[in-house]
Amino acid sequence: IVGGLNWGIYGIWGLNAEDNTTLKESGNFTVYETQQIATNHFPLNNTHPFLGEKAVRQALMWALDRQLFADQIFLGQAVVATSNLSPAVAEFYNADVPQYGYDPDMARQILDEAGWVEGGDGIREKDGVRAEFTMMVFQGDTQRRPEAEVAQQWWLEIGVDCTLQEGVTSEILGGLREGEYDAGLFNWIYGGSNGDPDARDTLGTGGANNFFMWSNEEVDQLLNDGIRELDRETRVGMYKRIQEIVAEEVPFLFLLNLQNITFYNNRVKGLPEEVLQADNLYPKIYQFWIDDE
Repeated sequence: IVGGLNWGIYGIWGLNAEDNTTLKESGNFTVYETQQIATNHFPLNNTHPFLGEKAVRQALMWALDRQLFADQIFLGQAVVATSNLSPAVAEFYNADVPQYGYDPDMARQILDEAGWVEGGDGIREKDGVRAEFTMMVFQGDTQRRPEAEVAQQWWLEIGVDCTLQEGVTSEILGGLREGEYDAGLFNWIYGGSNGDPDARDTLGTGGANNFFMWSNEEVDQLLNDGIRELDRETRVGMYKRIQEIVAEEVPFLFLLNLQNITFYNNRVKGLPEEVLQADNLYPKIYQFWIDDE
C-alpha cells in the first residue's frame, strides 16, 4: 500500500477483491465504483509455433470459465470481456461478436480438428511441436495470479501444458513487445483512453504496445481510417468491426473488464457524489480538504 489512510487507499497493484469488500463494508470510506476501460487478459505471442494458430487460441478461450473468474476470484467485481473494448466505452462498444462460453469439449474438438493429437503423457503434439508454452506473471501480483493458476489446470485437462514463471514488470512488458516471451497476464487498454477507441499502438502491426506480435491487414486499415473519419456513425461502425475481428482471431485471451474501486477516507470532504472515472479526481485533490473533527 502506498496511499495514506488520512486521504484514501491506493496501491502498486489493485486491492484483492476480499480487501475491497472489507473496506466497503467498514463504512469508513467514500467508495467510487466504475467500470475499467482496461481489459484483463492473457496476451499470447502470435508467432509462437503453438499459439500462432487461430484455432489453438480459440480452443484456449473455450477452456476458460471466465464467469468463474469474475464470480470467485474477483467476487463479482468484474464482467466477462467480449473483445478489446470495455463496455465503459459505451458508444463504440460492440457486444454482437463471436462469443466463447466455458466448453472444454468444444476446446478438445477444435484441437482435434486442427491436428493437435494427445501424446503418451497427455500433452498434444503436431508435426513435432508440443502444445506447451510459458506464461509470465508479475512478481507480487496476488490479485491476478490466481487466474493463471486456474487456467493452467483447465488447459492441462485439454492437453495443453502451461508453465508459470514470475518476472519483473518492465522486463515482461519489454519481452512481450519484442516477441521474447510466450504469454503474460495483466490489464491493458486496447482502445478507450479518454473515451476514444483508437488502438493503433496496441492492435496495429508493429504498434509500440502490440504485446502479441499480431498483424491483421483489415484491422490496420480500419485503425488508420478510423482516426480520419469525420462521420460519427461510420466511425463507430469501423471500431465495432475491429471488435468482431479481434473476437474471431483472438490475438489475446480477453478475460474480464474489472470494476475500478476507489476509497477516500470519510474525513475527506468536497468529494463529488458521482464520478465517471475516479482516477480523474486526482488532479482535483487541491479542491478537497480533511475534516479534523
